[in-house]
Amino acid sequence: MSELFGFFPFDMGPTEAWALIYLMMAVPILLVTKALRDGVARSADASSTKAKPEVLAVTPEGYRIPAAAPVARHERLTVGYIPRIDELWPVAYLRGKNDAVEETLVSGALSAGWLVASPDGKAYQNLGGVHPGEPVMGRFFDALKGKQSPTPAEVRAAARSVAYGIEDAIKGDLASAGFVRPASVISTLKVIVLAGGAIALSLGVIRIVVRAELTQGDAPFPFVLFGAMVLVALTTFLMTRGLEESTRPKQYLAWLDDATSSLQSDVRGGRRTNPLEVCLGVAVGGVAMLAAMPAYAAMAAAFAPPPQMHTSSSSGGGSGDGGSSCSSSSCGGGGGCGGGGGCGGGGGCG
Repeated sequence: MSELFGFFPFDMGPTEAWALIYLMMAVPILLVTKALRDGVARSADASSTKAKPEVLAVTPEGYRIPAAAPVARHERLTVGYIPRIDELWPVAYLRGKNDAVEETLVSGALSAGWLVASPDGKAYQNLGGVHPGEPVMGRFFDALKGKQSPTPAEVRAAARSVAYGIEDAIKGDLASAGFVRPASVISTLKVIVLAGGAIALSLGVIRIVVRAELTQGDAPFPFVLFGAMVLVALTTFLMTRGLEESTRPKQYLAWLDDATSSLQSDVRGGRRTNPLEVCLGVAVGGVAMLAAMPAYAAMAAAFAPPPQMHTSSSSGGGSGDGGSSCSSSSCGGGGGCGGGGGCGGGGGCG
């Protein structure tokens, strides 16, 4: 080995300072590896996000036959296209998993008018009526069937059962739309990272072997260099984590948030009450959109995050803390997770 690498800095005498030299070589290698990994990942993600708008004619054009108005093709779950009703569930799931889907379901029922607040404002009245035409909202409608005066907790429980029931279908939909990196891309990214890490580690191995040959094994074990190599190996391992997460969800949600900013403002201010518009606003922006909807108030506690437990250092103060942390003022805010969907009966979501 010393015949191949008998040059500076590998042929230096035994010194723990070589660990610093090693890091000065290994860190740039890891930085280049990370840049290459991220570049390949962005390229792979971008290839699945490009919208391909096409214009389709609905009827033939010919002698005395006027050309039909062109119809723009809709690209499902793609930047540049506002989601349709059946895309709201994947959008909500991207934003906040099943919790966001539950919010969207409840907001859809509230905005459609078949679920209304009770006179005392503490529960709900299920008015029933026409079964929603949208399948997911239809499942929510059926889940509340038979409950004439459901409590907020019962409303959320019904929404949760529907959300978990469609979770696998949503995941499949997102995978088909390119929001999940395929195994081939993940494997390529791992190879890039492992190759870079192997090159960085090999520099340390070469130094140890050359050092041993030059000193005929009399030099003490290079603990500091070995520690630096362990650090490089750990960094390499961490760089292989999270490769399954595509950059597309964040980009898509950012575009949606910008594209629907005006709609969200109108929904939040109560100027738009159409179920489909309310659903879209909640799916993208969360239940804060429903602050102006009186029927939402009762859902605040049901959708509020669980209160944090506080422990008091003094023997007397524990119970007082617990009560105040769960007060309606702290839990109320975003609560009305009603979100979702004007997917209910009328209003375009039905």
